[in-house]
Amino acid sequence: MPNKKSRHSIRYKNHDYSAGGSYFITICSINREHIFGEIIDEQIHLSYLGSIIETEWLNLPNRFASVELNTFQIMPNHLHAIIHINKNKIQYDKATLRFSKHTLLGNIIGSFKSLVFHTFYKYLKDKHLIQQQSAKIWQKNYWEHIIRFENELCKCQQYIRSNLKRWSKDTDNLEKLLLKMEEKSTS
Repeated sequence: MPNKKSRHSIRYKNHDYSAGGSYFITICSINREHIFGEIIDEQIHLSYLGSIIETEWLNLPNRFASVELNTFQIMPNHLHAIIHINKNKIQYDKATLRFSKHTLLGNIIGSFKSLVFHTFYKYLKDKHLIQQQSAKIWQKNYWEHIIRFENELCKCQQYIRSNLKRWSKDTDNLEKLLLKMEEKSTS
């Protein structure tokens, strides 16, 4: 029998994700490619894919009764967001999701990523822009921070709101990287 690769979980082992709570999450594009839009004058101009991401993100509370959205920002290659899982409404989601104490947030994020992928893939297929069965959008997994205090929530909200302004200094900003490389080659 072949040796299966074991996947290392980055979730907090002792945290009960089925008990509700607030989370600051980051979901990245595959290889951190700039496929969600571009930033011009500190404003995001979403690509078609970025528009799908925005629509599906805003639709999460309609799909999951326990989900309450807070601040979010789509960037060229990632999404920052604060999501709250209302513990008083989780039982409604149990009817549509199978989860343990470690998977509720993961199921919600996984469903979101899947919905975006299928909507975008259908668009590409309808426009005859893709011939193969795989069009990757997302980096595996997602990053999270459990928000435990009101001051943490405020800091996370501020970080997300100021993300567009910080883009010119972001290490994922390819224009910045290319400019640095050009400066090095001319000096």
